[in-house]
Amino acid sequence: MDPLWVGILSILILFVSLACGVHIAVALGLSGFLGASILLGMDPALQLLALTSFKVPTSYTFFVVPMFILMGNFAMFTGIGESAFRMANRWMGSLPGGLAIAATFACGLFAAASGSSMATTATFTPMALPEMLKRKYSKQLIGGALAAAGTLGSLIPPSALMVIYGIFTEQPIGKLLMAGIIPGVLSLFAYMSAVFLVVKMRPHLAPERVPKYSWKEKLRSVPDVGGILFLVFIVLGGMYAGICTPTEAGALGAFGTFLLMGVKRKINRENVGGALAGAVQTTCMLFILIVGAMILSRTLALCGLQSMIINLVVHSGLPPLAIVGGFVAIFYILGMFLDPTPMMALTLPTMYPIISSFGLSGIWFGVIVIKCIEVGLVTPPLGLNVFVSSTASRGVLSIEDCFKGVIPFIIADSCTIAILFAFPQIVLWLPEKMM
Repeated sequence: MDPLWVGILSILILFVSLACGVHIAVALGLSGFLGASILLGMDPALQLLALTSFKVPTSYTFFVVPMFILMGNFAMFTGIGESAFRMANRWMGSLPGGLAIAATFACGLFAAASGSSMATTATFTPMALPEMLKRKYSKQLIGGALAAAGTLGSLIPPSALMVIYGIFTEQPIGKLLMAGIIPGVLSLFAYMSAVFLVVKMRPHLAPERVPKYSWKEKLRSVPDVGGILFLVFIVLGGMYAGICTPTEAGALGAFGTFLLMGVKRKINRENVGGALAGAVQTTCMLFILIVGAMILSRTLALCGLQSMIINLVVHSGLPPLAIVGGFVAIFYILGMFLDPTPMMALTLPTMYPIISSFGLSGIWFGVIVIKCIEVGLVTPPLGLNVFVSSTASRGVLSIEDCFKGVIPFIIADSCTIAILFAFPQIVLWLPEKMM
């Protein structure tokens, strides 16, 4: 059979498997393996399967993934989320929509210790919801703000998704993580501005404000976030100064978060066991996805299908930024139906070589990809963070309320992406300063 037809057949097998309800990781690996067996024979295909399955879990670079996941799981038991919300509430609660602004800011702080969007949303929804309802906040505003603010964990380091992007594209993990800092802060202020503007235009969404705190009370709350600052210092500071690799920084972060659990007297069999079990489960799921994606990617590369698509796009005559804009549109659409990791697995093996051929920065493109993923996390019909927010509220926030509430934040994300398009140095400045 012609190699190109083998590649097309592999893609068809993938989509048929997904339509039949096969798990995405199995569908990726199965379609790649069957294509390789037709193209190369059964023995070489089995060798491809064995070598790829061995390479992923034993690669030193990949060890950073379970470290960051474990760090996030430990962070959920330290109480630093409550401290961050308490501090933010004292400083910002008296603004229009102040509780939603405070929750958004606290989510940004917690993201710097967790690296997980769903963990951030799951932590802050039950924490901020009662106080907002007490102040008669609209459920749409509450659900939208908490679901959107949780996505900051995808961009602000330590971001597991940024590490996975680096694995697929072979970009330096340390520089990728540093690249997310300024865009992450920009996204945080875009979300806070969205809350402020929405409440200014529609005051009935947040009719009651929190009484103002004195400067003394505000300053007393600052040490509450000392644990988060400690984690940021040892993880990001270590990488920025060149003292440790991303993998070592991840291990330091996990150990530092464990120490915080001890300081907060949260170390017990249930908490530690739950954090370890959750980290193992999530890591295994991600590694299986990555293995399946790599098998399919290598099969498509052997077939020449990827090269054909890349050549067609590169020689299309379209401006590079227009092509990147098309990729953004594709991510927006795929985000409605796919989880972040499968979405990257399906697209990056083809998209990244095109970006590279145009001389565009893979680090800059990585931040754009993660921003698009943030949009997908709150976009119907999938919108994982919306479902997490609704579930964490124990049914108080309906799925419909949350999806209606995220619209201003999707607009804010789109504006942020436009700014990053116009000013790439926002992304690249910190990585270029690394030692």
